[in-house]
Amino acid sequence: MEDKSKFKWPFNEDKYLEELKNYIYKCNTSGHYANEAKKKDIHTWHLISQGPDMRGLHYAIGTAQSYLDRFGSKGGYNRKDLLKALHFLVFSLYCYDNYGPEESSKTNEEVIEK
Repeated sequence: MEDKSKFKWPFNEDKYLEELKNYIYKCNTSGHYANEAKKKDIHTWHLISQGPDMRGLHYAIGTAQSYLDRFGSKGGYNRKDLLKALHFLVFSLYCYDNYGPEESSKTNEEVIEK
């Protein structure tokens, strides 16, 4: 297996992934979403993601699209809209893997090997 620590990311993807990770961490530990979770011990997102007919997957993809659509119009070219869209795409992966079609039960390694 290749040593990933020596890999040179061609477009600084490692930097952006770290930024996304920090953004998601902040979303889950401070502000509105963290306060709601403390009150209810559950995020509204948990209820949506477990809905029938892959409701969570479609909701997450649609929400990501809405943040991409408004990029450049609400508050200018707001970098935070891109981070929000990426966050909802991560939710999409979660829904796909946990509530999606049968083939979603494959591991990341199995999907990459195809």
